[in-house]
Amino acid sequence: MDLSTAPEPAGFAAQIAQMHGSTSPNGLFGYPVPTVIGIMERTVTWEASWAKSFTSQLQDVIGYDNETNGKWPALDASCRQLIEVVIPRLLGVLQSEWRRITPALVHGDLWERNVGIDMETGETIIFDPGCTYAHN
Repeated sequence: MDLSTAPEPAGFAAQIAQMHGSTSPNGLFGYPVPTVIGIMERTVTWEASWAKSFTSQLQDVIGYDNETNGKWPALDASCRQLIEVVIPRLLGVLQSEWRRITPALVHGDLWERNVGIDMETGETIIFDPGCTYAHN
């Protein structure tokens, strides 16, 4: 696989759009197995609530930061406010009353080293271990 050549832009954008059109096999947010972004493993369980799924994944990031950089009380307080107040108000409302979200497959860590060109077919290959079914 050639990782040094950029993909053709229109075809690449079409592949990303197609990926985002893939919907969750069970109608839930998450993924059937833990995923990895860089060296950080994410706990991705199936959830009916986008707010709950997002919060779970964010808590993994916060935990990783605390392990790596140590605890910072001001940041911890801000994270608690984000999780307890902001996320329910901004994301929770997206699935309240008549509102619905269809979970779609999204990439979690798309960058130039997660895109390659198949040297036999010339096709663009997108690979990413951090995928999850999330808000499109």
